[in-house]
Amino acid sequence: MKKKSRLRVQKTKQGRRVLLYVLIFAVLGGVGHQFERHFEIIASVKEALRTIKSTFSRTGPVRGIVYDRNFKQLAITLERVSVYVRTREIGSIEDTAVQLSQVLGVDRDKLEEGMKGGVLRLWVAKDISQEQEVSIKDLHLPGVYLQKDEKRFYPNDEQAAYFVGYVENGIGLSGVEFYYDRLLANIKLKKVEENQPLGSALDLVLTIDLKIQDILENLVKDIALGEQAEKVAAYLLESGTGEIIGGANLPGFNPNTFTKYSQKQTENSFFFPLCLPEKYRLFLRDATTLKAHAEDDVSPSAWSLVSENSDLGSQLRLWDWLGLERPLETDFHVPTQLDKTAESPQKPALASTIPLGFVPECATPMNLLTSYSTLLNGGKKIHPFVVKKILDNETAVEVHIPDEEDGTGQSEVWPDGGGDRIRSLFRSQARSGVSNTYFFRDSILVSVDRGDFNQFMIDDLLFVTIPAGAHDLNMLVVVQKKPFEITKGDAEQDDNLEQLVEAKVERISMLQQIAKALSDVVEPEEGGDGNYQANDSLVTELSSDAARSEAEKTAPGVMPDIKGLSLRKSLRLLQGIDLKLNIQGTGRVIAQRPKAGSSLKGVSECVLILEKQEDVAPEKLSKGLSKKK
Repeated sequence: MKKKSRLRVQKTKQGRRVLLYVLIFAVLGGVGHQFERHFEIIASVKEALRTIKSTFSRTGPVRGIVYDRNFKQLAITLERVSVYVRTREIGSIEDTAVQLSQVLGVDRDKLEEGMKGGVLRLWVAKDISQEQEVSIKDLHLPGVYLQKDEKRFYPNDEQAAYFVGYVENGIGLSGVEFYYDRLLANIKLKKVEENQPLGSALDLVLTIDLKIQDILENLVKDIALGEQAEKVAAYLLESGTGEIIGGANLPGFNPNTFTKYSQKQTENSFFFPLCLPEKYRLFLRDATTLKAHAEDDVSPSAWSLVSENSDLGSQLRLWDWLGLERPLETDFHVPTQLDKTAESPQKPALASTIPLGFVPECATPMNLLTSYSTLLNGGKKIHPFVVKKILDNETAVEVHIPDEEDGTGQSEVWPDGGGDRIRSLFRSQARSGVSNTYFFRDSILVSVDRGDFNQFMIDDLLFVTIPAGAHDLNMLVVVQKKPFEITKGDAEQDDNLEQLVEAKVERISMLQQIAKALSDVVEPEEGGDGNYQANDSLVTELSSDAARSEAEKTAPGVMPDIKGLSLRKSLRLLQGIDLKLNIQGTGRVIAQRPKAGSSLKGVSECVLILEKQEDVAPEKLSKGLSKKK
């Protein structure tokens, strides 16, 4: 018998071993497939890992509620609940389909067909309500499961979207939500008095006022329609503090559906440089001259403000101190390049005929608003911000965010007389309006680089000062539109922008003063305890439009009885009611319209007549509201 070589024997054994391994893997794969079909092991492991990740990732403070200054909710975190079935675990497909269709409002036949289709897991509905969640739990249906995660929700949709920003996968990507992550990650954040770390549930209170924000949102829409503009932005800043009270951009975006928008649409246009009109640059040049004269204790005459008197060195120092050309970082916007000024796609279509020295040719609207506010406020440096304070839900501690210090170390107010002269110069060049408001306006024709071509556009800028108590409010409105042919109606059209803004200033001033007076009595808005639901309510392929019940309509409110109350208590009772307030007199309320207990449906205005305590007689409270307006 011929003996086989050792090499041939080894090759034969190696081939049998490989074949054995293949058979073992095939058997294990078949067994694993059957286990997965019946028990969905992989899906269960994924769910367990997701739960573990969610649990251990929250080692620090969690993202809480974002409020406006009147404690109206701007951003909340809701539980997002979806329903799915594991078809292998269902007892009776017919009974399950009937009961789920009744609770969720889905088509029973489609649901039954889907469960009989052979899929291991069938998604029935997404974003169900809390009532539906409770009903499904009470049914105790085998094979029916709920999946829960968290969803950041913005109840005001487009309003204040560029301030609040948005979140994806628990990470803030823009606005205050981006700044929020830096706050939560800052381990040095301590309680001011006790030097103890904050708790794990932190809310933010902003300087934004939703009532004023609503006025601004409507204003930019009216301007866009009246001016036939492509872009409109209006921002409101408190001159003495830097608090941003509101701001609106058109076009805007909805942070609840931010993925539907391009990156350009979600970027704040108020931080992109544009060309400054000649009138704005001329005021900046003359303000430099006035400041230099104030430092030298010289009082110039109006006719002495000529280009020869302009100190170019003083100009450069002032622009650098104001930061007019530097990228501006705020708690609701961070430039992509902090150390580099963004280049403007605009260039002036016509060269200026006035010698302006080193006055910047371009600046961002936010830098311009901040710089003008500083100039008109006697040189007091401000930094625009919207995050006012942090609320710790666990310890009930309020921590005010400290004002950011000026990086140059210069915060002193200018010498006496310098600020007054600059304000006088501004008012001499502006138009006076109602209630001591001033309107400073100019426009410029620019050439905009669109990549493949250049396009002529008009930048129309309107700066408005609004008296509002201790500190003025400064508003900057920017309108970008295409140039049109000159017609006879242009003079009337030119006045349209200022008329639209002027119609809003008194209301804005009143709301600002009321909010400041009532800042110590407002309470957080209740709500946000339900489940997240998308705008189209039940999102599912199995939904039946006929089966969906109409949402219950909210009944209109009624007018409270506020006779004899102080203005503060009256406004607290009226808080949250969408009415225009007409307040006459001071003291306690002696009459009101509408009457107490009457329906507020269709009512747009509430009139309150007040008199001082010593002037209030019992018979006045019983007579009701006078017919005189």
